[in-house]
Amino acid sequence: MRATEFITESGNTGYYTIGDSHAVSVARMGGRGWTNLAIGGRSSTSPDLLANINHVPRGAIVLVCVGANDTANAMLSHNQGRPLKSPEVIARNVANTVNLVQAQGATVIFLLFPNGPARGGKGAQYYGGPYQDKVRNAIRSALSVPIIDLNGKPLTDGIHATMGTYKDVADQVRQKYNPSGSKQSAVSSAPKQTVVSNKPKQPVASDRPKNKNPERVGIVANVIDAVKNKIRSFENFADGRNPQDKGDSKRHGVPTKASVSTLRKVAKQGGRKGQLAHWMANMKAGRAKKK
Repeated sequence: MRATEFITESGNTGYYTIGDSHAVSVARMGGRGWTNLAIGGRSSTSPDLLANINHVPRGAIVLVCVGANDTANAMLSHNQGRPLKSPEVIARNVANTVNLVQAQGATVIFLLFPNGPARGGKGAQYYGGPYQDKVRNAIRSALSVPIIDLNGKPLTDGIHATMGTYKDVADQVRQKYNPSGSKQSAVSSAPKQTVVSNKPKQPVASDRPKNKNPERVGIVANVIDAVKNKIRSFENFADGRNPQDKGDSKRHGVPTKASVSTLRKVAKQGGRKGQLAHWMANMKAGRAKKK
């Protein structure tokens, strides 16, 4: 990851999407000020989707849309002879995704997938029917965040809404929420995207300092090296918030005084707890080598 990417991820709030292709389309139609972290075709338990949550900055407004593919996958599996997954299980997985986003310090709005006509494009039969209604109702009961419902909106392929509908959703979120997390009553102007250029600004000839003091030039070089080293240390944790944040391990139940082997086992649990345990095990192993 480049230094400019780190600055953008850690310093900017705004509007973000987490979830499936519905969320991808909202970010695309939302335009300026929206950052897409959603991935089409993913369910609420997809590892790459959950990993993207770590890139949500504190104070962001996040539209989450998951559950449609969980439901379709459950129906497909049932058609192949396996027991049909309980709607409450899917609802719990969806709620867990929402909770992880909220743990980042973000405000969440949930986009509820539609119950399609079970006909249309490829695979549309798995995105409509009585089972979808049961899952949708279970999700409503499991969540305590604002919900925007796509049900009843025109669908282009029996699964996805029109681009106009997704734009309306993006506008609705922008109208009600500021990136600071507070509600607003009037439509706000789209926030400008912060672009950090890799290319340094070239000073004109009159602005270029003369190197009268070589010793001072050496000090500046040392400062630059120190900044680069600091950025490299941040890049080691590019997949999420700094694991060394005070109280983070305690909040996630990581046994900080455990042995390296025990921490390795905890790391296999995945999620934020697994990240912290993995980092702590590496730190302890490094200290042991130095001794």
